[in-house]
Amino acid sequence: MNNKSMVEMLAQGNPGAITFVKNWFAEHENVQEYIDTLKQYNIVGSRLYILWNDCCGRDYDVFFKTVKAIKVGIVDKKEIDACLADVRPWRLI
Repeated sequence: MNNKSMVEMLAQGNPGAITFVKNWFAEHENVQEYIDTLKQYNIVGSRLYILWNDCCGRDYDVFFKTVKAIKVGIVDKKEIDACLADVRPWRLI
């Protein structure tokens, strides 16, 4: 899958998510390990933007740590869904 297809799949037309994913891909390597987890937990589109913007404070280090915590089960699906559905999301880690 090329970068354009990955951006479309992850962002699902959400403008904030599009900007985030494009910048993420441009500034970082080894994105695939994170993409697999995001897809597995349906963190795409507006949910991805909320995770990036609100839960991680637009901080790449916090974003990477959060996705890794999700991947290894430190943060479970119920916590993720609650955070991303809240009007005022909080940091998961």
